Amino acid sequence: MNNLQFDPIVAQWLSDGPAEGPEHALQRALALTRTHRQQSRWEFPRMWLPAPVAEVQVPRVVVIGALLVLTLSLLIALAVAVGGRFLQGPLVLSPTDEVIAFAEAGEIYVARPDGSDRRPLNANVPNAADPLFSPDGTHVAFLAKASVGGGPARLLIASVDGSTPTLLEVSADLDVVVGDIPNVSWSSDGSRIAFAARAGANAQIFVVNRDGSSLRAITDGSAHSDLPSWSPIAEFGLYVGDWIAYRVTKPDQQLVSFERVHPDGTAPELFSAVLGADVSLSKLTWSPFDPAQPGHLYVNSAYAMNAGFGSDSRALIDGGGGHQLEIWTAGTGGFADAPVQWSPDSRFLAFISADGGLIVGDDDRTLDVYDGDLREFGPVLDCWVDWSPDSQYLYGGAPNDCAGIVAVPLANPLASTRLTNEPGTASWRRVP
Repeated sequence: MNNLQFDPIVAQWLSDGPAEGPEHALQRALALTRTHRQQSRWEFPRMWLPAPVAEVQVPRVVVIGALLVLTLSLLIALAVAVGGRFLQGPLVLSPTDEVIAFAEAGEIYVARPDGSDRRPLNANVPNAADPLFSPDGTHVAFLAKASVGGGPARLLIASVDGSTPTLLEVSADLDVVVGDIPNVSWSSDGSRIAFAARAGANAQIFVVNRDGSSLRAITDGSAHSDLPSWSPIAEFGLYVGDWIAYRVTKPDQQLVSFERVHPDGTAPELFSAVLGADVSLSKLTWSPFDPAQPGHLYVNSAYAMNAGFGSDSRALIDGGGGHQLEIWTAGTGGFADAPVQWSPDSRFLAFISADGGLIVGDDDRTLDVYDGDLREFGPVLDCWVDWSPDSQYLYGGAPNDCAGIVAVPLANPLASTRLTNEPGTASWRRVP
């Protein structure tokens, strides 16, 4: 409707008033306004598109399938974001793969010596610590502590290849002793393991098969026994056969000694002791048995000893029967229980000196007086030290505060690799 049609009628009607104006004026004006319909804004797309929009009906099975695919994609993305651990299956290593096991954030990890290819080894076991590879490299023993701060612990064994059972607790209901140095030692063939645990007022030494069977105590509990160390099976020398050495502290703490016993608990005997109020002995280690090297037909022991009365700790090679060779007399450092470590090739010994420096000495056992060469590497390691299987690397606590684990090439001590920033001990996998 335009102005020529609308204005005269409305003007006359408004001028005469509703009572006297044309009766049909209002109806006519309203009729003319309906000739063009106002288009609602929500109908605009349907009216102005070239063709009507078709409503597509999607089958329900397609919708459900799409939702499942989306959900799976989100889970995969989440797993990748947290390190991919949910996607990882059992750790599979070839017979020649060398890895180091260590604890971080309460979990056991393995990584190559350069820190690459890191993988978690245990699952759903909180407060894990102190991993230790079996001599054949197929299993790792570790402790699961009751709390982050320590306390009693359980001893578990993990099979590296993921075989069943993947995790096995072998300490039954015993409380394994927790310390700076693991209270655990494998037999030379990896079939059994010795550990220190509390079964009363004092800790005792227990032996158990790798599958958890035949658990038995091999000490009587009359004194505190800890730090077991399983010897190699030697054919010659003073320690012929299979022995477990351990530290004994009498209840009055005035006498600390080393005793040895067969794995079945027979023939216990004392072979070294110190007496005094402030004496100490570190964990004992056994020299490798190497009949191919002259002078190494005897399996001897090594440890750090403090005779008390304000004296310095000394690093010793002990042949038994009072036959001791002093490697170092200026004081040992690091953890009080940290051992003097033999290299796997039986050529060297390593320990931490009192000022925090690493000392490596030749394994000279042919004379009554030690005259081997000593090399001072400085503060490249702290707290504890151990050897790589090929005797070419040393690894141990990070310098200054031990907060981390560092691998150090023997040929170039300055070219070290840091594996973790958390404290704790580690174990380098020995391969056939």
